[in-house]
Amino acid sequence: MIFKKIMLKNELRLDLHKILLGLFFNIIGTCLVYFALVTGLGKILPRIDYLEVDKFISSAIIGFTSGLMALGLASSYVTHYFQDSRGDYGRLPGMPISQIYGSFLIRLWIILILHLLVTTLTVLILSGFFPGLGRLLLFWILAILPLGIFIQLGMLIGLAEDRRNQFYWIFLILVPLFLMSGMIIPTHFHTGFISKLLMALPSTVLIEGGRSILTRQPFEFLNILYLLALNILLFIGGIFFFKRKLQN
Repeated sequence: MIFKKIMLKNELRLDLHKILLGLFFNIIGTCLVYFALVTGLGKILPRIDYLEVDKFISSAIIGFTSGLMALGLASSYVTHYFQDSRGDYGRLPGMPISQIYGSFLIRLWIILILHLLVTTLTVLILSGFFPGLGRLLLFWILAILPLGIFIQLGMLIGLAEDRRNQFYWIFLILVPLFLMSGMIIPTHFHTGFISKLLMALPSTVLIEGGRSILTRQPFEFLNILYLLALNILLFIGGIFFFKRKLQN
């Protein structure tokens, strides 16, 4: 058992150089998104939904950047593992699929929490907006849960052997959904089924829920239970699909 754990650890080891490089590009990307939205949009719409543009957009930039990082890193991480380590499961007899899947999830979660912290601090420095330590901690607690969802979605996307399918899912489906999740236009401006659908998206809970926390507006704490439930469902589904992939 110890030997198998060492093998699994080596397969899923973290590369500090790549993590630091990713954090560097995260800062550059966050700055570009901030200036594109806040500086440009602020000249046209100084206030959105009774909030200054920088305060309105802050949670959206953090959610958008962190969410895309989670999807991209998780999908590439899983794809790299299966391309370079085909057949490893055969060398790990008796290793539970849940342990392999959980190891992926925990390592990616640690990396993405670092990205979340760096993205948040970058946005706060650029905007000069500080909501208070308590509000900031509450925002981070909320944001960790959607990160788990985006990581697990990215891991499932990474199971696709054709990288074009990964591109289609992330950039042609998930990115537009992020943009519709209250990033610029609040979801309550929509009506009917579209409004209910958008409000149920984890990205909406992160962006609009985070905005409520940072700007000291009412926040629905049932959203945390909702995000927990989605994480559990994805965890169960992820183990199932990982098992099928590893045993093929």
